[in-house]
Amino acid sequence: MRLALLSLITAATLGMSVTSAQAARYGAVYGSSEEFHFVADTAVDLGQGPLALCHLTKKSTAMFFIGMWRSSKGYALVTDGCNSDAYIPISAEEVAQGQASGKIPADVPLQPKMTLQQITSGFFGLILLGAFIGFALVQGVLRGKRRKARYAEMGGMSPQAMAIVDAMCHAARADGHVADEEILEIADAVEVMTGQEIDPADVLKIAEMANEKLSEGDFAAMVKGQSKKTLEVMMRGSLHVVVADGELNRAEKGYISGLAKAMKMSADTVQSLLVEVVAADQSTGQPT
Repeated sequence: MRLALLSLITAATLGMSVTSAQAARYGAVYGSSEEFHFVADTAVDLGQGPLALCHLTKKSTAMFFIGMWRSSKGYALVTDGCNSDAYIPISAEEVAQGQASGKIPADVPLQPKMTLQQITSGFFGLILLGAFIGFALVQGVLRGKRRKARYAEMGGMSPQAMAIVDAMCHAARADGHVADEEILEIADAVEVMTGQEIDPADVLKIAEMANEKLSEGDFAAMVKGQSKKTLEVMMRGSLHVVVADGELNRAEKGYISGLAKAMKMSADTVQSLLVEVVAADQSTGQPT
């Protein structure tokens, strides 16, 4: 802002004190600044022309510019239509006196109120953060419901078998397309683990309820509480699924990587299991 032309001597004569608005101050992440918002023209003149009545606010920001909080600091008289660093604070009582003398418009409220625009810009960061948290909570609830629905379709399997089948279904869903070969691979695994056959249509239903995009938290929840033996079977089963259609694409590699990270399984161990899986599929005549 341009430097104000208010005269300290003139202001003092009228019993008013001139103050300077806080310039923008920013740290590595957080900052703050005082801002003027035009309210009304006045007939108050200290010799430099009529002063404007402005609403002075302080905005706290994050990441240099995203508003996190805005607070009101009251009215101020400012030169040049609020485009100045210097100002004269004015109380509600002084506003009333100014209105009584006709110097300040009568329709101006005694206490300043923030406009919707000021609220939006001042609290945008909090609004954005709240929306993000709300979205994350909704997504968490939906993921929890889908997980319960998947487990319900698995019937009377043991918790370990459910966890393994769930991981395999997520492996099938990783690239957005569930191949027939992947469904048959999961159905065979269910029969081996439970001794009971499962309809491939039911496997497809479970796989289609799996989440295509998984976060680190999703992977962590998938492996939580499982024994080392169960985790190895889970990884082996997932590898069988991703190579079942003869391809190992980028999305499937990403799934295996995320699962291994959650298991704290080394790349060498995963590679060794993959070699075993490919060899086993070749011996049974399945595509690789």
